[in-house]
Order: sequence, then structure tokens, then C-alpha cells
Amino acid sequence: MTRILFVIDNLRLGGAQEFLLSLVGALDRSRFELHVVSLSRDNPLKDELRATGVDYTLLGLRPGDPRAIWRIKRLIRRTRPHLVHAFLFASKTYGRIAAILSKVPGIVVHEVANDGAWKKWHHRFLDRILAPRTDQWIANADAVWRYYVTKEKVSPEKIRIVHTVPDLSRFDINLSQAECRARLIQNSNAPLIGTVARLHPQKRLDILLHAMHLMDCGGTPVRCLIVGSGREEFRLQKLSCLLGLEGKVFFLGPRRDLPVILRALDVYVNCSDYEGLPITLMQAMWMSRPVVATAVDGNTEIVLDGETGLLVPPAHPGKLADAMNLLLADELMAQKLGEKGRRVIAKSFSLEKSVREISSIYNSVLKQPDEDYAPRGNDSLSSKPILSP
Repeated sequence: MTRILFVIDNLRLGGAQEFLLSLVGALDRSRFELHVVSLSRDNPLKDELRATGVDYTLLGLRPGDPRAIWRIKRLIRRTRPHLVHAFLFASKTYGRIAAILSKVPGIVVHEVANDGAWKKWHHRFLDRILAPRTDQWIANADAVWRYYVTKEKVSPEKIRIVHTVPDLSRFDINLSQAECRARLIQNSNAPLIGTVARLHPQKRLDILLHAMHLMDCGGTPVRCLIVGSGREEFRLQKLSCLLGLEGKVFFLGPRRDLPVILRALDVYVNCSDYEGLPITLMQAMWMSRPVVATAVDGNTEIVLDGETGLLVPPAHPGKLADAMNLLLADELMAQKLGEKGRRVIAKSFSLEKSVREISSIYNSVLKQPDEDYAPRGNDSLSSKPILSP
């Protein structure tokens, strides 16, 4: 039995967290013994993690607290993992240091975005000094692989591309678009645009608001749902008011009824400045929603302009508004793009493939033979939470 310790900054709503939940739920428990540790006190997804039957520890620390190293080291001493698999920057840093000090046999880090836009010199310094003791990187998109090979100087032999595909089966719901709309917004037949994202500068939701303002000035009676939370929430709500979008843009906060929200939409939007392989974009395409996305990084790997969606330049509200107007005006085009988007996701991306490839990476790092991957059944397991002091 191979013991894996997953380390992640928090269990908030986010792409890395969503994939981690899907991964631990699907890994073969006859081969792997799993434990998840979250550094933060911000863990709204802990109940969903508990439902997977995986043991977990919540450290309850503030962001950036270096005591995480010693807490993880203590957990390693107790759980004796063969391999540490870390997501997001703080966890990749503290998790690797703790694993190196504890002489864990294998260390894997998971890269889910092109981080060059925000990293300072000290972030890069930490990455460089920890790199020689890192056994394997996983990049979730071709663009992320290229960034880490060309900018972070990771050896191409030590980084593999594995798409972060979540469990998409929960998005197959038996509700019509009208039924879903009725649950979200009352007394409105206006077209409905939406996005699901952290309210963070990377996501450039200010561009979406400016595009909505342009559509409003042009006479398009459109409504917009913004799902998510984050440090930009107050600024974005204030901007929405300044642009006269009260009653037209709705901030729904973090939600887990995403299948209902996505089915209700006429157009799904991603307007990020940079991305890895965006999970919510994949989920929208799986639900046959026509999408508009910025032509950056992983977006371009799943959205083929004019075939599975429309691509627009980043930070350009006029182009974004034009693309959204086009899809709202041409229902046949929107339907064709949505249907082809669903087919592409179904053909090229699957959780089973991602789990099989990650299982193979674990075996390669630990120099174990590969075994045939079999998806987990629905056996009932009880998880054991550990609240770390």
C-alpha cells in the first residue's frame, strides 16, 4: 500500500481544490492510502472532502504562517507517507521543506497556472532552491508546461502534462434551462450571462463589468451572474454601481449548485489575464453552454475560436461585449458552438485518464511497477478528521 500525503493551502472553492476532491475520490484505495492536509482555517469544502472517505487534517493557520513546516513535519512523522503531492504556492513551499527534512521518498508538485504574473524574486528563489529535491512536476496545460520549462528552468524530463479534469458526471442534471433560471432570477426574460471565478485581479471581472456597461448602453437587456468570492468583491460591487448596473449584475457569492447555474446561462464567460486549464470553463462546455474566453494560456487549448467557442483579446471590454452580443443574437451559432464544445470535452478529457496518469507518476517516482487503473466503486468509507493543535 502506497501512502500519499496531499498538501493544499485551503479547501476554498477553486480549481485546484475541485480537482483534488475529484482525484482523492477516484484513486484506487486498494493501492493508495490517502491523507489530505489543508494549511488554512478557511475550509468550506471540508464536508465534501469528508464524503470521499479520505482522512484529513486542518492546520487552521493564517496564510503564510511558517509554522506550517513543523506541523506538516509532525504529520509526516505520524502518517509516514511514501510521497508528498503539493498544490498551490504556500503548500508547495512548506510541504516540500517538511518532506525534505523528513526524508520522504517522493515529492510531486502540481502547477495549475502560469504564475509568472505575480511571483516576486523571493518566490522564484524558494522555487529554485527546492527544485533539485523535487522529483516530479505536474502541469495542467501545455501553456503551464512551457512556462515552467522556459521561465522556471524545470527540466522537460521532470515535468509532465496531466489535465486537471474534475468529476463531470454531477453536471448531468434533468432540469431545463427555464427551470434553472426560475431558481436563480425572478421575473426576467432577459438573456443571462455568467461566470464562476475567484474575485481576484487575475480573473479581470472588471473587464466583464465594463463589457456589460457597453451592452447596456447599446440597448441589450442582458443580466449577469458572478459566482465566487475573494479580495476584489467590494471593489467590483462598487464598480458595478458606478457603471449603473444595479439590478443587472448579481453577485451570488460562493455556490455549489453550479450545474443549475451553468444550465441557466445563455453564455458563459472567462475573461482572465492568465490561466492554467480552467475547470469551470470545462464544466460550462460539458453542459453545452456557448462560451467566450480570453485568448490566453490554457483557454486556447479547449476553446477553438469559431468552433467550440469564441476567443477575444484579454483586457478588451469592447471585443468581449461584441462576442457576447454575437452569441445572443445568433442562437443557431451559439447552439452549434455549445454542442461541439461538449463533444470535444467528452472526447479529449476525462477524470479517469487524469487519475491513471497521476497514478503512473506516483509509481515512476517511487520506482514501482505500473498497474492497470480501475476506478473506485461506491463503497462507503468513513473519514477521520484531525484538527491539528
